[in-house]
Amino acid sequence: MRRKREGGTKRRIIETAILLFSEKSYSKVSTRDIAKAVEIRPASLYSHFKSKADILEQIYKLYEDKAKTISPDMINLLSLARTTHPHELLKRAQYFFDPADQELMDRIVLIASIESRTDEKSAAFIERNLLGKTSAITRSLLKRMLQLGRIEPMDIDAYVTIVTNLHYSTAIRNFSNNPVSLDEWLRANEFLTEIVKPTGV
Repeated sequence: MRRKREGGTKRRIIETAILLFSEKSYSKVSTRDIAKAVEIRPASLYSHFKSKADILEQIYKLYEDKAKTISPDMINLLSLARTTHPHELLKRAQYFFDPADQELMDRIVLIASIESRTDEKSAAFIERNLLGKTSAITRSLLKRMLQLGRIEPMDIDAYVTIVTNLHYSTAIRNFSNNPVSLDEWLRANEFLTEIVKPTGV
């Protein structure tokens, strides 16, 4: 029972920190502020985290752990490149957070975006999760389909830049007063998918 309560408290600290960091900025929130919002003593917070920086690291870990559970299986996708229609393959490469997690994940991206200007770990988080991952998935699939002669020659670098910019800007905009709906997201991705021209069509 004690372990469950500690786990619950740790999660509440993380979620409260995400809320405060995204609304007030990381630099303007103290561990005391977080403890007060969670309604625990500051000493109790330090039984779960070494520092405010540790909390931020755990926030980024939460995002990455969630992302791992929904990321596409690249080995499987690449194996399907020979037999699956290129547009269908690109659609299968798309992944989404559970709606119950989406706001929390958007807040984490917002925190990282702001902190990336001065913090190397935050910049690395953005590169790894919002730019590098999308870029690697899209680039690998397009290169494989080109090698197999499944799609017409195209500027892969330009295409990847557009796709990664869409992912990044959507993640930031989702925490604004004008978020991108799932339908808008799907239509934007479908539009980009249509740019890729299958051979023999």
